[in-house]
Amino acid sequence: MSATRTTARNGAAPAVVAAAQFVVIMDTSIIAAALPEIQASLGFSPESLS
Repeated sequence: MSATRTTARNGAAPAVVAAAQFVVIMDTSIIAAALPEIQASLGFSPESLS
């Protein structure tokens, strides 16, 4: 295996981890923003949503 190929694979791993972390943070943000609307639409109390 050449040094260039090893370097490329070593750089890909942090990029994949960063992308996965971004997706998790976006998902959490969307849910946090939508939770009050879900509560109002369905008539749930705050205790039952968590």
